[in-house]
Amino acid sequence: AELLRELGGSLHAYAIYHIVLEILVSGVLALLGGLIFWQLPRSWFGLTLAYALALFGLNFMVESDSALVALHPGLRIPFEISTSVTAVLFLALFFIFPDGRFVPRWGIYPILVLTLVALFDPVIRSFGLISPSGQFSTVFLPMFTAGIFLGVYAQVYRFLKISSPVERQQTKWVIFGLLTLVAAILTYSVFVEFFPPESSAVKLAFNLAIFSLLAPMIIFFPVTFVISILRYRLWDIDLIVRRTLLYAIVTGTLALFYFGGVTILQSLLSTVTGQESTLAVVISTLGIAALFNPLRHRVQLTIDRRFHRQGYDAQKILESFSANARSDVDLSSLTAELIETSHNSLKPDSISLWLKPAAQDNPTRSMPASFTAESDQHGA
Repeated sequence: AELLRELGGSLHAYAIYHIVLEILVSGVLALLGGLIFWQLPRSWFGLTLAYALALFGLNFMVESDSALVALHPGLRIPFEISTSVTAVLFLALFFIFPDGRFVPRWGIYPILVLTLVALFDPVIRSFGLISPSGQFSTVFLPMFTAGIFLGVYAQVYRFLKISSPVERQQTKWVIFGLLTLVAAILTYSVFVEFFPPESSAVKLAFNLAIFSLLAPMIIFFPVTFVISILRYRLWDIDLIVRRTLLYAIVTGTLALFYFGGVTILQSLLSTVTGQESTLAVVISTLGIAALFNPLRHRVQLTIDRRFHRQGYDAQKILESFSANARSDVDLSSLTAELIETSHNSLKPDSISLWLKPAAQDNPTRSMPASFTAESDQHGA
């Protein structure tokens, strides 16, 4: 309030900004919950997801409910119960996503235990056992944290052992959304909690900007649940993850080189000339521009080798075949190489190649050239 008065700003306008942002966040999540409820009205998994989305938006993502409790203390008990139950509902999604079955089957037991603890959370709080954040009791918080690790394990186990190809694609969406949520939390923690701006004016501007940017990032995690269930084929999530990982690494590396280069060059130039110079900034900027493309290609190559090995190998096989096809004029060797290349890159169960005959008297007759191989992967 003092800072706003110093800058000639309005506390009322600042409050309206935050309230409008909270209304947008909670409104979007409530709409997503309503969409799931409309699409899956008879599925208990759909009902769980719908209620989790709605409560997540109306409880976790806003501060207005805690302000309401401060004005009306009689609402504290239902508020504390709803906060804990919301956390349990969202945790349950890790065990039942994407088909509504608990995998592994023992996943239902930690959810039942956490539900009982959530219902008695106000009683536990009454003994003074309140976590530093104030949202949960010191009994519920460690159990909920352990449940998150179990939920992540459940998703990994399901992905490797149980999921079909379609379910694995759906899981990739949720993992991508979870990474976005973690990035938003880390960004907030680093730039707001640990290294806040020193200038008051910069801090105010930063707070306004950071909340505007973090809100969509946090919303994106629930959005991925909806996309993965309703329209997971809308985009190629593998491509999105690859590009996000690529440009995040490249941007972070270039930023590190830039600030390091500016600092080192400024020190050297100050030692030589006795004064600061903008030459260090110019040299660092030119260096970053020169490094961008080589670094991007190198990082892309490393990501493909480490995380997308099958696609990387297939691309190399096709490039080799393309180079050989330019110089090979023998039809028999070319067809054999085409079949072998298709098998090595796509890994199908069987391959058949049909060639149009050179003879003009019988244009409908075809010559088959087939190849069959045992493979663990199914293809067409």
